[in-house]
Amino acid sequence: DKESEEGMDIYGKIYDADGKRQISTFLINSYTTNDQKFPDVISIGNEFYVTWQSMPSSTFGIRAKGFSSDANKKSGDLSVNTYITNDQRAPIISAFQDDTLLIAWESELQDGSYYGVYGQRYDKNMNKI
Repeated sequence: DKESEEGMDIYGKIYDADGKRQISTFLINSYTTNDQKFPDVISIGNEFYVTWQSMPSSTFGIRAKGFSSDANKKSGDLSVNTYITNDQRAPIISAFQDDTLLIAWESELQDGSYYGVYGQRYDKNMNKI
């Protein structure tokens, strides 16, 4: 996370196996108003995927984006959660053996409890499954 004039943004760096930086620091999130924070990252082959907590309005939501190994975007910022009342927070991302992705997060009061856990699966092109 890094502060900008608008709030916190998420930046990435790519290193090779020897720890040598391969490209310049780059901005992960496209939406830069308010805070973008608490990223989680996973790689699959030569690609990587990032999820984070975003504050596009008065509540937090979950966003995600895929990248190639040279930091070219595979997708724009995707809105992961569909329930938009109250906060969505603490995203994590994992992969299955078939290279599909699961993003899970906590959703405030969606199921009537304080925070329930929800998830969304994606293929490696960031299409919902």
